[in-house]
Amino acid sequence: MRNSLILFLLLALAGSLIANRNSSVPQEGIRYVNLDFCLQQWNNYSVVREQLTQETQQLTKQISTQAAVIQGKRDELELLDPASVAGQELSMQITVAEDTLKFQQQMAGRQMQERSNSAFSRALVEINQACAEVGEQNGYSAIVTIPADLDKVYPDSTTKLNQLSSRLVNWTNPAYDISAQVVQVLNRVHE
Repeated sequence: MRNSLILFLLLALAGSLIANRNSSVPQEGIRYVNLDFCLQQWNNYSVVREQLTQETQQLTKQISTQAAVIQGKRDELELLDPASVAGQELSMQITVAEDTLKFQQQMAGRQMQERSNSAFSRALVEINQACAEVGEQNGYSAIVTIPADLDKVYPDSTTKLNQLSSRLVNWTNPAYDISAQVVQVLNRVHE
């Protein structure tokens, strides 16, 4: 009889634990940060992005100017006899200028991509350092990064499957978002 009572109480306790598992309080020590929000609100990174945009526009303008010069030479070539020495020299100059321009475009693209990647990499390191500071100050157990695309519409089912299957976080409680605190640390450090 006594064993039956103990068994009944254990089953009742196990049943209540299973029934209440969805209503448990989240662990207080874990917070999350939204990288996109941090990057958008961080003043220093906004300045870096603007500088990169201006440099890209300047390079694009220079390349457009060179393309216009080449087009002017093509127009000149139409007026010349292609068999003449002047026509052949101008044709050669145009070919060399086009090859040079193509090379410059490729190098400018690579250079700007490298600078953009480098700036993004430095930003991620600094965001991680700011997260560590906020976590240490507040005694958090962990700070996780949420995916930027929790509510994103995917272009195709393969992309959707890849993105959703690789997620570590599927939902976040807005009460545990510390992104604004991280941005405050980032902006304070770079004042």
